[in-house]
Amino acid sequence: MTSSIKKIINKKSLSRLMAVQIYYQYEFFDKKIDLDQISKDVVENYLLSQDEDISSYEKNISAEFLSNLIQGLENNSIKIDKNIEEFLNSPWSIETIDEITLQIVRFGCLELESSTDTPAKVVIDEYVDIAASFFDDKKVTFVNAILDKIAKQHRKNEFKNA
Repeated sequence: MTSSIKKIINKKSLSRLMAVQIYYQYEFFDKKIDLDQISKDVVENYLLSQDEDISSYEKNISAEFLSNLIQGLENNSIKIDKNIEEFLNSPWSIETIDEITLQIVRFGCLELESSTDTPAKVVIDEYVDIAASFFDDKKVTFVNAILDKIAKQHRKNEFKNA
């Protein structure tokens, strides 16, 4: 993880980052470990950077927002994946995207489809920042492009004058 992770400081932003990491672990373990247990472990034993000690981030996140993200993806992952697939160019598919990038795009898509109280540009910027904390410019651009296309489909009214 790069130093740009330090930019993620507000509760919703940190909750988004944790959601990505929680769901990544859930899928890494083939969904055989309880999602609630993974969530609790991540929140209670977190390192935002390698320069700090492991500590609880329970007071630094929005537990309700985090739970809504996790449950939203768990309940809608098939629909979300189909939506993402619409915007992938060959040779890309859901199966060829690395797991962290996939989780970032999935959660961004989920918010763009269901959280209309947050402007699309903010949602895209948040997930692009998360991608930048893990990856180089090429993957960050990929995340930005996919989320931008999804936003323009689901939030047309926000892009009328763009």
